[in-house]
Amino acid sequence: MADYLEEKWWCAAYHEAGHVVALVSYGIFPTHVDVSIRGGGYTATEYLPEDWTAKQDDAVTLSGIVAEHIYRNDIDDFIRAVRCGTSKLSGEDGRRVYERDVRAIAKQMEEHKEYFLNRRWELIQEIAGALMKHGAIDNEDIKAIYQYVIGADTIGHIAKNVVRQELLYLTYY
Repeated sequence: MADYLEEKWWCAAYHEAGHVVALVSYGIFPTHVDVSIRGGGYTATEYLPEDWTAKQDDAVTLSGIVAEHIYRNDIDDFIRAVRCGTSKLSGEDGRRVYERDVRAIAKQMEEHKEYFLNRRWELIQEIAGALMKHGAIDNEDIKAIYQYVIGADTIGHIAKNVVRQELLYLTYY
């Protein structure tokens, strides 16, 4: 039973780490990230910009899902299931997601997978590890992890000029 709970905890840590990387890519540092041994978690922000779009929100949401499935080593199977419509996806209103939207979501998930594995997996691992060690982290912890992994002199430069641009293309599918 302990192994099962620990695995759920790790999945939640990677899921939340995916949200963190996506938010920071948009220049937003979460104020608090928390995971529970029961497998739940949440990422809190102080605010979202006025010009925040639904596509950006979707990218942040999918980033958590993709990071978790990469960790579970079933991301390709999951993307295939989404593409075939065999995964249980529904819109905010609970209605079934249309086939064209499912294909677009699968494509966006593939782009997130490539971005994470080729550019940010070490960062996601560090964030997930910190969540497992402490249960919760805040924006100062996140900035320190970014500085450690990426090696930037100032985290403000990362958020405003470098990392922010890297995920923007993922919002357009």
